[in-house]
Amino acid sequence: MRHKTIAAGLCAAVLVLCLTSCTERKHLDDLVYETAVTSENCYLCGDGSPLAPLWGQANIGLLNMNTMEYEVLEMNRYSDTGELIETVLRHGTQNSFFGDSEQGSRVSVSINQNRGYLTFTASFKENSAVDIAIMEQHYCTDCLSGIINQYTYDELHWDIAIIDFAGQAIRPLQNDHTIAQHLSDYRVSYEYGVGYDISVKRIGWIGLEQKKEYEKMSVTAFYCPIRYTEFGYDPTATVLEQIMEYCADYNIDFTPDSEVKDYLSRFDSITCVSYSGSGQYIRFQEWFNGSKELLIHSDGTYDIIDFEWTDGGS
Repeated sequence: MRHKTIAAGLCAAVLVLCLTSCTERKHLDDLVYETAVTSENCYLCGDGSPLAPLWGQANIGLLNMNTMEYEVLEMNRYSDTGELIETVLRHGTQNSFFGDSEQGSRVSVSINQNRGYLTFTASFKENSAVDIAIMEQHYCTDCLSGIINQYTYDELHWDIAIIDFAGQAIRPLQNDHTIAQHLSDYRVSYEYGVGYDISVKRIGWIGLEQKKEYEKMSVTAFYCPIRYTEFGYDPTATVLEQIMEYCADYNIDFTPDSEVKDYLSRFDSITCVSYSGSGQYIRFQEWFNGSKELLIHSDGTYDIIDFEWTDGGS
């Protein structure tokens, strides 16, 4: 991560807070989508949903939001009565495929249950665009609006999403997902790229190779639950309260004004604290919507600037 203030040779302590601002995102549509589907009959949150027995499990999954197909990426195995099965498998790696290999979205999956990690690559073809008209027939207003308003950019919006069963959330894959993030007890990283379908067209005795480009997203997820059960801090403290505690620890006399308070009210947690040079970086949990940085200087002043990511950042 590069910070212009630090690069200029500032030697005093600086608190750098990387924020994800809900106002910075470019929504697919900020309107609420009204559907005729009630919450009781919703494919996602309804009592009769095929996902209902899976909510709360320490697993993630895949959902095709157009076809309603889903697959549990079973890192943690459960019995028919919902009990966690804690035994080592003879063969800990499972490979599978999900979706349409011809014209639609296709996902290849590899899960190592014994070691606690998985990888998958989603390939997006001609019919991979999310179809809101289909979703309106299956999802209630709250679920549909919650999904659609996560999309950014005026481009093709893919139909594949990650299901966070423990967090009871649906996270659509997007080509602007380039920074790792936490989904409940999983650390998930993304890599956007392109692939090619190669075919040979014959004209007489001459064979001409043809390449057709498609988009893809490679995802790696590690199951890494919190290791300890006792807290060394107040888990009920707000983000602002945590920031003030850090300022006190580093003898920074910082008084947040209404702008800072309003800005921080959008966040509910801090992912990690890392150190670089003379400053301290405090990174916030969500990365879906674009990022800002709040720099708190040693004299108590602050700046809110664009987050800058470089090859050396982490």
